[in-house]
Amino acid sequence: MRLIDDLLDTLPNGRICDVRIGLHWTAVVAEADGIRRCGLASTLIDGHEHGVVDVPQAGQLETFSALDLARFAQSDRSTMASIGVATINALLPPQPASWTDENAEEMLARHGANRVVALVGHFPFIPRLRPRVGELFVLERNPHEETLPGPCSCPGFRAQHATQPNSVRAWRPHTLWVSCDGG
Repeated sequence: MRLIDDLLDTLPNGRICDVRIGLHWTAVVAEADGIRRCGLASTLIDGHEHGVVDVPQAGQLETFSALDLARFAQSDRSTMASIGVATINALLPPQPASWTDENAEEMLARHGANRVVALVGHFPFIPRLRPRVGELFVLERNPHEETLPGPCSCPGFRAQHATQPNSVRAWRPHTLWVSCDGG
C-alpha cells in the first residue's frame, strides 16, 4: 500500500521496548533518537482458523528493529497489521503545532457542511452529524444499517483512497474523513 510505503520511507529506526496486544487496542512502545513513545492502533482480528498462529513471532517482537516491526502494517494478517500500525504511530514524530482541542463531531460538521463526507467507523454522534453535512457515508468493517462495508468507493467523490482500517495516526483520532466538493 502506497501510504504505508511512503510513511516507512520517512520513519527513523529504533528499538522496540514493549508490544501489547489487547482485545481492542494494540500498543507498541518504541525508542527512536533517544525518545521513547507509545503508538496505538485498533486490534483487528479476522476469523481465526484453528491451528493457525495469528502472530508467528509472538514472544519475540521486541527483538525486531522498529522499522521491521513497522513493516508488519503491510501484512495480510490483521493482528500483525495492527502491530505494524501501532509501531508506525510510535515512530511518527509528534507535531503539537498541528494539534487542536476540538470535538470531532463539531469539526466534521464544520468542514463537511454542504459536502460529501466519508467517515471510517460507526460513532455515536452519526445521527446528529448526518443532517449537518451535505451527504454522509459511514464505512464500517462490520456494516449494519446506514453503513457501507469499508473500504469502498463512495459516489460523488472526486478523490478516492482505499486504505487499511485504522491506518496510521493521520486518521487521528483513529478516523479518516474525506470531504470533497463532489462532482
